[in-house]
Amino acid sequence: RVDAHATQVRDGAEVVEQRVMALADMVRERVRSLGAEVLFEGTPIVAARFPAGFLPASEMARRLKERGVLVSARHGNLRISTHFYNNEEDLDQLAAALRRVL
Repeated sequence: RVDAHATQVRDGAEVVEQRVMALADMVRERVRSLGAEVLFEGTPIVAARFPAGFLPASEMARRLKERGVLVSARHGNLRISTHFYNNEEDLDQLAAALRRVL
């Protein structure tokens, strides 16, 4: 019985991880389409760097927060992380808000 429960937990964690990674890949596509360079692949956290001429990441994060989109600025990059409770609509809202602040 314990083994069956452990298998369910492991399988559930794998499903969550796959979903989070798929969402992060979708975020990467969206920020690239807006002109960002994505620094890392294969992680659940997206670090996006916008070229010179764009707002600093800290200002983008502040303006996105005003629009109800929570991201952070780290080392000059916009840091975006997803979790299993996010969905494609959330990503569309991120992209739309980002377009407005750029």
